[in-house]
This record gives sequence, C-alpha cells and structure tokens, in this order.
Amino acid sequence: MLTIARPGENLISVKGFTNDFSGRYLFREIVNPICRDCCLIKIEAECPASAACFIIEPTLSFASSFRTEDDGFSLTLEYEPDDSLDQFIETVIDIWELYEFPSVMFFLEPVNPLRIPMRAKWSTVTSFARSYVLFKSTEEDVIWVGKSPDLSFVDALAEAHPVR
Repeated sequence: MLTIARPGENLISVKGFTNDFSGRYLFREIVNPICRDCCLIKIEAECPASAACFIIEPTLSFASSFRTEDDGFSLTLEYEPDDSLDQFIETVIDIWELYEFPSVMFFLEPVNPLRIPMRAKWSTVTSFARSYVLFKSTEEDVIWVGKSPDLSFVDALAEAHPVR
C-alpha cells in the first residue's frame, strides 16, 4: 500500500515503492510532470558493486546530452532533456533500483552543476536553485521528494495519492 506523508513544508515521503511494474509506474508518475519544465537533470548515486555500473553504462549511449563520471564506486550523470526523455526516465529507474543512495536533481532554471557540492543535502540543492530532488535513504521502499520553497508538489501525484 502506498503512503504519502509530509514531514516538512518542502519535503514528502512516498512509502510503498517496489522494484516491479507498479513501482516503475509510480516513479514515472512522479518524474514525468517534473521533467517537462527542466533545464538540467543531475543524478548522483553510489555503486554497490562495480558490476552494476556496467549494467547501466550501455543504456547511456542513446543521448548525446549525457555526461557521466564513473569512478567504479559512484556515478554522476547530467542530462539536458530532449526527445530521448522516455528512454532517460527508464535509465533513471534502473539507476534507482541498482545503485545505493541515488539522488535525482531536477533544475527548473539554468544552473552550473559544478557549483553544487557532490552529495549535497536536498535542502542545500533546493535553496541553491529552483529544483526538485528525489532521493533514497536507508529505506528501499521510500521515495523522498524535496522542493524549493516557491514550488509546489506535483499536482498529478497529489490528485492520485493525497498527502497526509
């Protein structure tokens, strides 16, 4: 069962996420509306074993707007949304499932990603630029969504699953 809670004004948690078809559907439901207005998407994640890094790497070749850094332990990926957005979302889901502590930052205004410290807290990122940040902490079945104070949570998610 899906449970959405709002522990803070700019943070919600979505508990009940699963790594199956319904989980992928939920992830798309959260990500699709945010992606439409993005200038840049940045992903940071830690690789639990270098084998997982090799599983993701071949899927990154479909878009020229990808830039990756993979040191065998962590992955940083930047993407400027284009016509390959659907394929990109599938790659994000794969990273979410295979990597540890993924963080997906959706910037709604131009930003130099080099000015954002690596592994910055969601609140640091959202105060730096108008953005949403999806991240996974220690609970595998929880998606956390943080936002800048001037943004609202995704309407489609709020309509489908009311926040308590």
